[in-house]
Order: sequence, then C-alpha cells, then structure tokens
Amino acid sequence: MPVGSFVIRVTSTDNDIGENAVATYSLPNSTNGMFAIDGPSGNITLLKPLDAETVSTYTLRVRATDSAHDVLGNVQVDIADVNDNSPVFQPPYSFSFSEMMPVGSQIGYLKASDADISSPNNLSYFSLKLSSSYFNLNSTSGLLTSREVLTFDPTYDLTEPPNRHKLIVIVQDLGTPVRSSEQLIFINVMDFNDHAPVFDQPRYRSAVPESTAIGNSIITVKARY
Repeated sequence: MPVGSFVIRVTSTDNDIGENAVATYSLPNSTNGMFAIDGPSGNITLLKPLDAETVSTYTLRVRATDSAHDVLGNVQVDIADVNDNSPVFQPPYSFSFSEMMPVGSQIGYLKASDADISSPNNLSYFSLKLSSSYFNLNSTSGLLTSREVLTFDPTYDLTEPPNRHKLIVIVQDLGTPVRSSEQLIFINVMDFNDHAPVFDQPRYRSAVPESTAIGNSIITVKARY
C-alpha cells in the first residue's frame, strides 16, 4: 500500500453527553513511525512502506482522551503478503552423470527459494525454456532424469558437447502477478569404465637366450583402451 493509505478507524463510546463525550485519539508508542492517527477522527494511516517479509504484524497502543479521562486499547494490524519477490535458484547448477545409464535415471534435483511468506506467492514450479530430447524435468519436484542413454565421446573435451549439455531452466511462482527467474544448468556426461584394454597384437613371441641375466628386458607388450 502507498504511504498515506487509510488502515482502520478507531472509535469509542462515552456515557457523558456533549463536549464531555468527545474523544481525541493518539498513539503513545511510535511503532517506529510506521503509522499515524488523526486525533479527532481516529483514522489510522500509513507513514512508511510495509514489508510482510520483515514484519507481518504490528500491535498499536491507542489512547482515547476526553476532557477528563483517558483509556488505552490495542489495535492489531496484520500485513497481508503480496507477490513482490521472484523465486531464485539455489546451487548446485552443475551435475555429473555417468554414461550408459538407463533411460529414466536420476541426474539431480533443482532447487529454488522464494522470500514471500504465503501461498501461492511462495509456491514454485520448473520448466525448460527450450525442450530437450535428452532430459526430462519434473515441474514440481525439480527432478532431472535422462530420456536417452548418453555416451561419453573421448574425442571431445570434457566441457564441450556431447560431453556437456546446457539447459536453460525457468522457475516461476503461482502468485499474482506471476514472477520468475532463469538459470543455466550444466549436465556433464562422465566416462564409464565400459571398455576392456586391448593388446596391440593378438600374439607376442620372443626368443630369449638361456644366458640372459635376471632383470634384462625380454619383450615389450602394449595395450590400448
């Protein structure tokens, strides 16, 4: 609400008549200068901007005074949350995923937080900005899973496709107006030990003189992955 907005009107009764029954109102406690009260009418108005995420309730001590007596009462002002905060992503933003995993394998969970304090303003769901043929994203849980069996290609660098995939993910709240944010997510396909070493030759043979000393080299065999 803008500064100067009307909050509530305080009223009172008095068994006297005439001027003796006329009350004037004041706020004995300042409440950090958040509110003001008009003495004759009892109208309470806003002096400073409100933030429900900082303080959600104010208790105002109000004094009503006639020509001879005064009385104190309490006014509770509850601050209603509005959707003034966007959801933001929380780490991690990068995931490692082993190659050759079956379709539907879990990659990791995306997380987000929202500073708003009430539902649906602080409820979020996830979506992919661009569709992916490799990955699925659960909109409510943030779970990333595989849609295909991914393979590591040793001819490419670890930070290049097809060994690294990039996803632009959107997190959006359910408040009004809707607020959202984006985050770049990396998925790194890791090499899996699915290949046995292979000798360079199918057979090795070397003639060794019987006089060869212990420790002498006889033959060198080589294998590759």
